[in-house]
Amino acid sequence: MRYGRAIAPTLMAGIFVVSGTGKLTDVHEAAAGIAALGLPLPVLAALTAGVVEVVCGGLLVLGLKTGCAALLLFVFMVPVTLLFEHPFRGPGAVYDFLKNLAIMGGLLLVTARVDDVRADWRRARGR
Repeated sequence: MRYGRAIAPTLMAGIFVVSGTGKLTDVHEAAAGIAALGLPLPVLAALTAGVVEVVCGGLLVLGLKTGCAALLLFVFMVPVTLLFEHPFRGPGAVYDFLKNLAIMGGLLLVTARVDDVRADWRRARGR
């Protein structure tokens, strides 16, 4: 389990990098989903969401500023989960809501254990 805390942020990053890339490559589709909820400036919101996901996910993969990246993603996911994945949107939304809560829990663990992760990573690299 010694390497688990060093690998966990990288595994969690995948969903953010893929999701953010999707938003950035098809901004208007992402903006349509945001506009459907009546939120203001949907194109700007979609671009911002895509950049946050790709940049923070990339930082998690690279092991740079993992605590900050995980905390920013956690804060980002609170309104996303409440607006887009709340369990009252339909039968399948319960699973998406619970998935987001699980990811948010993992992000909090990364944030809380960032010093341990750094120490494990240095030990794994022999420093």
